[in-house]
Amino acid sequence: MAAVLPAFLLAMIIGGRTPATAGQAVAAGSGDEPLRLPRDRARAAPDFSEIDGLLRQRQWTAAQAQLRAGETRLIAWPGGRGRWLARLAVAEAGSGQSDQALWHWAVANALDAGLFSGQELGAFGDAGALLAAHPGRQDGKAPLGMSVEPAGPEVEGEVKTQGELPRLTRGDWSPRQWLRLELVIDEQGRLRDPLVLSARSAEAAYRALEAMRDWRFAPAKKRGQPVATLHTMVVNPPGSLALDKIINPSAQTQAIEGMLRRQQWRQAAGAAERHWYALLDSISPGQGQEAERAALGVTMALWALAREGLDPKEQDWARCRWEAAQSLMPTLYDLDLSAYGPAGQTLAAWRSEAYTAPFRPPRAGPPADKRQPDVTKPEKIEARAPYYPPAAKKQHLSGKVILASIIDHAGRVRDPVILVPEQAGDLVPFAASAVDTVCDWRFKPATVDGRPVKVYYTLTVSFAVR
Repeated sequence: MAAVLPAFLLAMIIGGRTPATAGQAVAAGSGDEPLRLPRDRARAAPDFSEIDGLLRQRQWTAAQAQLRAGETRLIAWPGGRGRWLARLAVAEAGSGQSDQALWHWAVANALDAGLFSGQELGAFGDAGALLAAHPGRQDGKAPLGMSVEPAGPEVEGEVKTQGELPRLTRGDWSPRQWLRLELVIDEQGRLRDPLVLSARSAEAAYRALEAMRDWRFAPAKKRGQPVATLHTMVVNPPGSLALDKIINPSAQTQAIEGMLRRQQWRQAAGAAERHWYALLDSISPGQGQEAERAALGVTMALWALAREGLDPKEQDWARCRWEAAQSLMPTLYDLDLSAYGPAGQTLAAWRSEAYTAPFRPPRAGPPADKRQPDVTKPEKIEARAPYYPPAAKKQHLSGKVILASIIDHAGRVRDPVILVPEQAGDLVPFAASAVDTVCDWRFKPATVDGRPVKVYYTLTVSFAVR
């Protein structure tokens, strides 16, 4: 299994939940609530007790300093970002930064559940009382003590006057980040009380909301008077561009795509497979392989479409490759699949399944006085060796590719994402071969109290000349 990676990168890849390294996993049980299996339970969970003590003593500046200094460590645990933000909000409220405190408190409640009880907030004095007066809201509902105007012919919509989103994706190999939000825009044109409806990454949602805190709007009006409204926002909606708007396709790619548009599945599958291996065989080891990486990603995506159209019973094969292709070429997330008949509809449904799924805040972990569940990690039972690109083999290049993935209830690999390609001796060919390889691996699934569950799990594919 893999070496330990920087916490911010781990959190970004799998939605604020640290993926497994050697012997570790994050289980998605009922409601997809994660359960991490740390190597050392005594050291794994971040300890906020010292910071909470400072907050109870009203040492607001010292508490903020400790939160900032320990941020990377404290947010690495599932639910850590929400718990970190909740304490930051208390410290800000105690320091007189009410607007910042209420925003961070709302974001914390959007990212995590059960942050503080009423009694715990009461221990923080007036700062806790301020936050307690602003509980989290439900989607489609107004915040407590506030009314919002529903859309209608008499309501003139709000207009944004200030603010831009940050870049949500970190690193060239990171998947595209997306989220759907619901926010209140008040009578002064300020955003408040955000809800995360769905998101690929809780950490991306946090960074987007941090940027949006300073947005300003000309507020909606009804009969000339400013009114508060609910505003739904989609950041990076998927599937809107034709292939030739994403990449300058080669003649081979154009030919394969033409077969797919004509639903010539068998011919397209054969042509895509040949083109895949021809690309792997032709790439010269070294740097500057971005065009080849894009070509491999597109070819894998077209190959997945062809195999799905050829035999819908092969959905496991096609789905994993479609997901893997986006790790090679993240902009495939923007590909409009409607031109590819029933196969395109199926792949689009897989994407929509994640995109529209309700966001479920992760639990910070079971209380210490409750029984720990009996958890087993996935066990590999079938693993073919990776295809070794001949140019790399000829030069005796070796290395490994580390991937985040999901092992589902049936022990199949889902959503393989390249985490550390840099350790591969031949960067792009090894990475491409690795994501293709793990799609054929099979596991005995992880269990919680004997029940199979989905888990986030880190995989390592090694390349060595024998």
